[in-house]
Amino acid sequence: MTIVRLVAVVLAVLVMGCAKSPEPLRIGTNPWPGYEFLHLAEALGYFREEGVAVQLVTVDSLAAGRRAFEKNQVDVFGATVVELMLARENSAHRAQAFFVTNVSNGADVLLVRATIPGLKELKGRRIGIEPGSLDAVVAFHALRTAGLKFSDVTLVPVAQQAMRAALAEGRIDALASYPPVSTEIERSGLAKVVFDSRSTPNAIVDVLVADATTVATRGKDLAAVARAFDRARNSLATRREDALKILAERGKMTPAEMDQALAGLALVPLSDQPAFLAPRGPLEQSLESAARVMVDTGLLRQAPVTAQLLSNVVVTAR
Repeated sequence: MTIVRLVAVVLAVLVMGCAKSPEPLRIGTNPWPGYEFLHLAEALGYFREEGVAVQLVTVDSLAAGRRAFEKNQVDVFGATVVELMLARENSAHRAQAFFVTNVSNGADVLLVRATIPGLKELKGRRIGIEPGSLDAVVAFHALRTAGLKFSDVTLVPVAQQAMRAALAEGRIDALASYPPVSTEIERSGLAKVVFDSRSTPNAIVDVLVADATTVATRGKDLAAVARAFDRARNSLATRREDALKILAERGKMTPAEMDQALAGLALVPLSDQPAFLAPRGPLEQSLESAARVMVDTGLLRQAPVTAQLLSNVVVTAR
């Protein structure tokens, strides 16, 4: 080897050694059993094994996760189709769903004060919802089952973490919520569930969302996150007791309560992602259905082009 070639090899090695590793993907998650598998994947070392650096950022609610994304405080966030569309409309980000975590099958609920007989008795009363989140859509569907409209009630803006206090202090008579907040309120005896998402099959889908630029430049990392998530999901079958314990500690629930909360979700395995993310698939249909409700209730100015909100990078990236 000549001196020139030797020097060239040494320089190449030095450059490679000095090259910066990609910044960790910052993923915003709010308390919700479907997103907790990200934390379980971290606890079990799956992100490391899949070769992706991740920084999990805990936020208080769905709306808070969306705001963090819009302010560039996170690169990815857990969302429902509602927050996905709001992020697309209200910011410069081209938000896209790249992974479906679960379909809500009973976990999203409307609770009423324990002394109120049921949904029909909510006419003229106050319902707590977190602004700019799924809560309004849950309340809309719940009221419709009782023949009521938003004009029949008063919607009170309340953050999810403040729902119990608002109920205890008499500021609201009912609320839209989800575990672990709904579990805590039920446990307290302050309220009871009178509606859940089983009444609206496939209407509420939870996803991981990133900007289109992140999808284009870090597709392999997003695919690695999806694989780690799927391995964590699969741990419910292979090491259920350990998995439930970790999930429950994170959610400040008992393992039995976490098990019950997960029963209200249909977790979507990696093998089913192509079908969910396909054109005219379940996710796009859920987006279109939610968009109609959001436009009718003023949450959205106009319905988005739903196809632009989907990415199959998890399916195609290697």
